[in-house]
Amino acid sequence: MRVSLLAVALLVWNAWPGPAQADALFAAEEPLEATLRGPLTKVYDDGPTGESRERTGQWMYDDAEGNRIKFKVRFRQRGNMRRQACFLPPLRLNFIKRELKGTLFDGQDKLKLVGVCDRQRQFRDFLMLEYLAYRAYALLTPASFDTRLLELRYIDSSGSESMRRNAFLIEDIDALAERIDAPALEVERAGTADLDADAAALLELFSLMIGNTDYSTIRGPDGDSCCHNVKLFQGAQGIVPVPYDFDSSGLVDAPYALPAKLLPINDVRTRYFNGICKAPEHFEQARTVMLAKKDGVIALFEDHDGLSNKVRSKNVRYIRDFFAMLESDDAFGRDVIAACVGPGSKD
Repeated sequence: MRVSLLAVALLVWNAWPGPAQADALFAAEEPLEATLRGPLTKVYDDGPTGESRERTGQWMYDDAEGNRIKFKVRFRQRGNMRRQACFLPPLRLNFIKRELKGTLFDGQDKLKLVGVCDRQRQFRDFLMLEYLAYRAYALLTPASFDTRLLELRYIDSSGSESMRRNAFLIEDIDALAERIDAPALEVERAGTADLDADAAALLELFSLMIGNTDYSTIRGPDGDSCCHNVKLFQGAQGIVPVPYDFDSSGLVDAPYALPAKLLPINDVRTRYFNGICKAPEHFEQARTVMLAKKDGVIALFEDHDGLSNKVRSKNVRYIRDFFAMLESDDAFGRDVIAACVGPGSKD
């Protein structure tokens, strides 16, 4: 059974169409050295609630020949929890596409920028762990957001402050839709029966791996459209959910992170399966896909030199514990198949 499921799972994975041309910005793995110059103090002073104001700055980097490339960028705060909890909340970058012709950013438009939440060393580890979570999901399925690690210099044009921090860029939703040939959806809610069951099971099992309960594949927060930390795409076999924002996961273990409300756990490092019940073969297929990528996922964390030794060891153990459960039929049956949540309680 496991062998046949592996063959089916890999066929499904390879069935996703790739991009007609590789996106140079996200194709490379080495960090890109870049500079963001602008009224940063004003942007970060916008406060944790309400609509943030977009302001104009300059984006700079050196190309492969050593030429300094500069273009205009408008940027503002984004996010929910991190706008309240972080000294440096994430930003939304808005480029002028015609200015990017012939550069590494050619074809880009709007990109999310995730920076370190605060100045202490531990927040660099939090950032790297979230970045590696994106990378791990991209190993499992092309229906995932591409990322690019940065060594970013922030220069405040309204003062003298300058600092250099790690950050990463996240692929735009429209670019992902084009890459996987699945239009992005804007809906109020999604029915569980409308979801691509294989894609949903993979997302749910991945969420268990990183200890993430801060998501929903069928609804958004009260008053918001669907979905919570998940974007939806119309695939051939149903709606494909794609997760993002992993800072509240047990893997990252940020100081402000809490499990989803109403769950019987108090610590985000405690794994709790919050997946919606579906035919067991969908969970089995997701299990097979993940086991096939086990070595690659673990290597992401073992080999990344941006983590402190203590944090690396702690989270390699965390990931290995998940795969030990995945490899045990009894544990998988108990912790996933029997632990799923009935669709009626989620709809």
